[in-house]
Amino acid sequence: MYYTAVEQIRLHKEFDNYLSSGELDHSMDEFISSKDEFVEDLIRDESTMAQFSDLNHALLKLSLERRADVLENQQQICIYSECLQRLLEDESLKGYIKRLMNDHKTEGFFDTNDDSINWDKKCFSDVVDEFSERVFSGHSLPKHYMIRGIIDCWLIFTRKGNSWQDTFEEVVVEACERWTENREKVLIL
Repeated sequence: MYYTAVEQIRLHKEFDNYLSSGELDHSMDEFISSKDEFVEDLIRDESTMAQFSDLNHALLKLSLERRADVLENQQQICIYSECLQRLLEDESLKGYIKRLMNDHKTEGFFDTNDDSINWDKKCFSDVVDEFSERVFSGHSLPKHYMIRGIIDCWLIFTRKGNSWQDTFEEVVVEACERWTENREKVLIL
């Protein structure tokens, strides 16, 4: 029993490494739409799966789910970065968002250290919704990206001495790279 568990752990790690190579990334949409059927078809594919034939199917499925999650997260990060860059390139939209933020600054929106602020104010949810509609229109990203986007834009708009491109690189691109690296580190554990 012990040696079976050790072998399953070894195979699971090897399969995770195989998935990290990107070899099956093109198939993740198919996996998401029909997980059990996809796993069964994959197991029958001897050219791909010969070395993992003894891996428990539930572990195989967990690895595929985790890889699909990583790819979805990477796609969301790319969309986030592209949308913020488009915002910063569009002077009209940038001006609108600056006014929106300045209007809500007086309400304490950017004063995150003040415990007396009522974060349930309708105006706060309105600014997040308006920002989402203007900047991330057509994309269905989780709400935390909207809030992060507002904070990142505020940092970009208020930073002095650098072009928006340089500040965008420091604030958004480097943060996106850290998110991706941290996500990969967590998944390796």
